[in-house]
Amino acid sequence: MPPRDHGRLGVRVTPQPGESAMSITLRAFQANGVGYEEGMQWLGLDRRQALADSDVAALAWALHAEVDDVRRRMVLLEWRGGGRWVHLAGQRLSRWIAPTTMLAKVCPACLREAGYARLVWLTRAVPGCCRHGYSLLQECGGCGRPIRWARPGVRICRCGRFLKPVGEGEPLEPELRVWIDWAEAVLQDDVVAARDAMGRLPPLLHNMTLDGAYRLIEAFGLLKVPGARFAMCGIALQS
Repeated sequence: MPPRDHGRLGVRVTPQPGESAMSITLRAFQANGVGYEEGMQWLGLDRRQALADSDVAALAWALHAEVDDVRRRMVLLEWRGGGRWVHLAGQRLSRWIAPTTMLAKVCPACLREAGYARLVWLTRAVPGCCRHGYSLLQECGGCGRPIRWARPGVRICRCGRFLKPVGEGEPLEPELRVWIDWAEAVLQDDVVAARDAMGRLPPLLHNMTLDGAYRLIEAFGLLKVPGARFAMCGIALQS
C-alpha cells in the first residue's frame, strides 16, 4: 500500500537548520511512538537501498516537509553516475566521501545540546566537531558496536544506552579545524564563511570543489615538516 494511503505522521517535528533528513525522520518516528524499522516499513521504504525521487516525495509527505528541502538534506545516489556519485546539500560527491550506508557518526555533546544530528556528519570530509573540539563518535561507548541510523532515538544507541563520549578523546588540530570550517560552510551554502575559511587553507586547494579538495587531502594528508607544525598537500598552513 502506498505511504500516502496511510496519511501523514500525526506529530510533526520542525526541521532544524543544518539537520540531516535521517535525523528529522528519526525524531519524527520517536515523537509518534514509532520504531525506526516499523516506521520505514509503514512508509514502504528500505533505507538500505538507494532512494528514488518517489521515495523522497513519500518521506517528505509523511514528515509534513517540502520535497526539495528533504532532498537537499539526504545523501542520494546519482542514477546516471553508475553508482559512483551522490548528491548532498547541492554538492556532487563521490560515494566514498558521502556513503549511502546505515552507519552514522555523531558528536554526543551536540546531540545532548541541540537534540538533532547534523547534515555535515554524513560525509567523511567532516571527521570532527569544531564546536566541541573532538572527533565524531562512530561506536557506542556502551555496547562497542558501530552507531547506526536504525536506533530508538537520535541520542540513543540500538542497545538502549545514551550515546556518550568515550574517554577524553584527542582534541582536533587547529589545521583540521580550518578544513572542517570550510567543508561545513560549503555544505551549508554559507558563501561568506566558506570564503573566510578557504583563505586559511593552502592555495593549492583554492577554487576546488569539496569533492576535489577532499580527494587531495585524502591522498596527501596532514604531514609534519621541518619549520612548520603541519603541512597540507605539501604546503605549509599559515597561522
